[in-house]
Amino acid sequence: MGISELLKRFETDEGFSANYKGLADADAVIEQARKDGYSVTKEEIEALRAQKQNAELSDDELGAVAGGGVGIRPAVSPGNVPFF
Repeated sequence: MGISELLKRFETDEGFSANYKGLADADAVIEQARKDGYSVTKEEIEALRAQKQNAELSDDELGAVAGGGVGIRPAVSPGNVPFF
């Protein structure tokens, strides 16, 4: 199983994604993924991190920031994958 399957699991299993929160670097993510039966590369992890950095805020997210309100985010997006 690869990165796509790993990301899908993050969407459906909050307990599983908790294993990835706070991991320091791509190597730690790769090691945890390997233990969980997933095959991911450093390039895939770095691409996801770059995507997160380049992601624009949705209208709802922008409104929450600009207006100081509370926004609602989807279960998984480049901005809330646990190992970023």
